[in-house]
Amino acid sequence: MALTTPVDQLRGRAEAVKSGITGLGDHSHITDLMEKERQEREEARIWGEESTAFVMYAEPYVWDALPVEGQRLQQELHEEYDRFSEIVRVMLRKRVDRVQEALKEANRIIAQFVKHEVAGGAVVASEVKTACTAVDEMVSLVEEGKDASDRRAVFVPDTNALIYNSQIESWAFADFESFRIVITPTVLQELDQLKVTGRNEGLREKAEQVIRQLKEYQRRGALHAGVPIRSGKVELVAVAVEPEMSESLPWLRESNADDRLIATTFEVMRLFPHSIVVLVTRDINVQNKANFAGVSFVEPPEPTTPGRSA
Repeated sequence: MALTTPVDQLRGRAEAVKSGITGLGDHSHITDLMEKERQEREEARIWGEESTAFVMYAEPYVWDALPVEGQRLQQELHEEYDRFSEIVRVMLRKRVDRVQEALKEANRIIAQFVKHEVAGGAVVASEVKTACTAVDEMVSLVEEGKDASDRRAVFVPDTNALIYNSQIESWAFADFESFRIVITPTVLQELDQLKVTGRNEGLREKAEQVIRQLKEYQRRGALHAGVPIRSGKVELVAVAVEPEMSESLPWLRESNADDRLIATTFEVMRLFPHSIVVLVTRDINVQNKANFAGVSFVEPPEPTTPGRSA
């Protein structure tokens, strides 16, 4: 996955959703019930069967049944939009009521199109344009949010990455001369557990070594506020608050440490929407979940001293 900002990632997902909307529109048709009745009444008049009855429709426009290919595209769009909208919801979860109402309205418009629930008019192209505009509005709501950073890249390591290369002050990433390293509560808890219950003495010692190093950094200032660890270009920050799992992506589980890590990374993304935010991990399962969630990831830098890896 390319290393881009949360906003840029969201733009990419938005384009995929809009492409799906356009594709579904190509297989869709709307019936104008009022026009259909007018035509039927005209035909009846021609055949001498004119009726004085006149039907009023609460919803004068209805979507016709989709062909098989249209049904396939509708299902794909439904899944793509679900992933996109959940990410937007998490990114906006603490924004003011005005933003929440705008999000709710955009969701309503897009959901009606995707599910073919209500047609606002007889022209499919107009419905497609309205839905695509609503997708763009959702991205704009995220873009307009307050950014707490100076737009430096942010790297969020998991426990395995810190154990693999505990020389945090030597970490370097291509194309990033200046960046932040964010340590999450989940990682701190896992390190504390490993130093006591690690599967072997070597692992316990490495966990203890990382903890000692973090405590040394703590002498430089409050970790939650950020402390410099290399020439003023690399800063270490420790997040103190666990994520609200019930307000994160719905498939993430409270009981799973990897899921909590991804949820915390999303909180970092929410705070720094215009900064590149990257999960640092060697764990293939975490990488797979991160990819599905739309979280960028890299592997930790190689240790420079023999015997550091795990």
